[in-house]
Parts: sequence; C-alpha cells; structure tokens
Amino acid sequence: MRDFSKYPLSEKELKERLASFVPHSVQWFPGHMAKTRRELSRLVSLANVIIEVVDARIPQSGRYRDLSSIIRNRTHVIALTKVDLSDSAATKNWIEHLRTPSRPIFPIDAQRGRGVRTLLNNIKRMHRPVRALVVGVPNSGKSSLINRVCFRAAARVGARPGVTRGPQWLRADRETQFLDTPGLLWPRIEDPLQGLKLAWTGSVGENAYDAHDVGSALALWLVHYHPDLLAARYGLTDQDMTADPETILRHVGRRLGYLMAGGAVNTAEAARALLADFRLGRLGRITLDDPPCKSDRKD
Repeated sequence: MRDFSKYPLSEKELKERLASFVPHSVQWFPGHMAKTRRELSRLVSLANVIIEVVDARIPQSGRYRDLSSIIRNRTHVIALTKVDLSDSAATKNWIEHLRTPSRPIFPIDAQRGRGVRTLLNNIKRMHRPVRALVVGVPNSGKSSLINRVCFRAAARVGARPGVTRGPQWLRADRETQFLDTPGLLWPRIEDPLQGLKLAWTGSVGENAYDAHDVGSALALWLVHYHPDLLAARYGLTDQDMTADPETILRHVGRRLGYLMAGGAVNTAEAARALLADFRLGRLGRITLDDPPCKSDRKD
C-alpha cells in the first residue's frame, strides 16, 4: 500500500514514486520502426545533411541515442522544435549545452514558422544542393518542420506517433530536398522516468502504457515541480495539493465534468485530459528535462 501522507516529497522519493507507475519498461517497437532502423545507414549515405529533430521539452530524453554512431562525416544540425511549449530559460540553457562548433542548433516553432527560414538558409550555406535526412523520435515535429520548409502539406502530420510510415523525398526548391523518415525509438526503454517523459509528450503510443498510470505519474510530477500551473488550470487550492495523484485526478475530473453515475469522478478520463492539456501547452510552458550543468556536454 502506497503512503501518500507525506508532501512535498524529496527528489529521491519522487523518482521512486514515479518509477512505481511503470512496473515494466515502456515498450513500443512496431515492425515499420525496426525496418527503418535497419535502413537508416543506407539513407544516411544518400544525404549530405542530417537534421536531428528534438522536442524542446525533452532535449535529453528525446534524442535518438544511436545517431552519432551512424551519421559518419555528414553535416549534423539539431532542430529544437516545439520551443513554444517549453520553458524559455531552460531552452536557452539546453541550446548552449547542445551546440558545438561542428553541430549548430536552431530553435523552431514549426506551427508558426518561427526559426524555419534561419534553418533553411544556414543549411543552404553549408551545401548546394541540399539533400537533408530528417530524423528523430516519434511526434517530435519532423513532418511539421518539413511542411513549413516545403510551404505545403507535403508530409502527413498527426498528434500521434507513427504517422510517417516510410521514407519519402520532398522538394523545397530546385536545390533543396528533404527525406522524411518514420520516428525511431529503442526496442526497450529501461529508465522509467525517460519512458514516462516520452509518453507524456506523446512520443510513444498508448498501446505501450496504461494512460491512467501515465497520467497519474504526470499529476505527481506537476504537483512537485509546477503546483502553480496545476492550480491555475484546474482551480486547485493549497489544501488540494497532495502526493496522492489519484486525489489530484479527482480534482481535475470534477473540474472538467468527468463524472460517472452516482457522482464518482472518472479518473481515467481525467488522466487523459491532463495528458492532452500538457501536450497542447494548456498548462503553460514546461521543460521535463532539467537544464544541464555547464561542465557537462552531450555528444
């Protein structure tokens, strides 16, 4: 029986509590992803620029970990997408951390088109013609970025992972082509917190996890780090803040009208609503990965 009487939790207690919502590693590795994984080395050989698309809310948890070993001598740039949904100060720190002399990074808001022209102009200065391979985890914003660059709905876009199912070359102009690829993940995600972050942002489909558990974990994380945002969105008071995520979901569900016969709150629907609100930025601008120390640098 879990003890929810203590609030707030220590960092260690929070991580242990979050891990308890993921009894088994999050797993999502459909057949088309395995095929794309095998083809990636061949696809890299067709490109002169690799654009790694990374969700700014998970700039560490959402990076494809095997990319550096297969891009060889290709030009490598990072497109940090969804910056309109991430904390601006944290995003600035992550940009400084991830940028290297040989790997520039470009903040992108593909929905509004901000930063897209800067990215395009820079890669054109690096190569002419441009043949860019666009890679990243599912639902990181790859197709939205390509559509902005190509000025049309050239690549299918969806708010769920796995929308792009096969590599496809798309032309921006006479000298610039982009190869969109399906999102890539690992066969197993061993770190429970990383798995939760990928689930919270929609980078894994609901077939890989229980939405009620994942929503409960998000409620607990938000109570710990962003109680003010929870309070503002759902009208919670200081007395409502608790380390019991089921209680938080009952408050959310009651606020949103998810009531069942007899007046009981449907906490499963409340969990899905909380996940949707987070993914759409309705709670505010949130970065899930802590900004790194300046002494640490990621490859």
